[in-house]
Amino acid sequence: MFPRLTSGAERFGRRRRVAAPLCLLLASSMQIGCDGRTAVVASEIPASFHGEWNRQFEDCGSGRNDTRLRIGADRVQFYESTAYVQSVERITPQEIRVDLRFSGEGDFWDRTYRYRLSNNRQALIDLTGERELRRYRCEDAG
Repeated sequence: MFPRLTSGAERFGRRRRVAAPLCLLLASSMQIGCDGRTAVVASEIPASFHGEWNRQFEDCGSGRNDTRLRIGADRVQFYESTAYVQSVERITPQEIRVDLRFSGEGDFWDRTYRYRLSNNRQALIDLTGERELRRYRCEDAG
């Protein structure tokens, strides 16, 4: 009966991609993740993730191992660099996604990491790369 109104993109055979921006809008305003799970967005890493983590217990507190991480509320110290928290998404009580900003040699870059705590909270599993990297909580490390 009435002509259908179309956007320029539709007239030229291109679909408009609104799902991702809409999902981001919902996630930021309603704290719902795009996968349907409830997600809480914060600016600090939860305390249960804080501390020194290392792949080898015997290297705790020594700085000898390049897998060492020192996690605080607002930063993550890697072996040779420090990154500052931009945002944290709490996926579950034991899993987070952290947006970090690095700086070095006059340059800045961003990277997202995903970490999960083991059930006993004594291991930190880095889910960022192609293979999981398991680090262990260092007790009273300097």
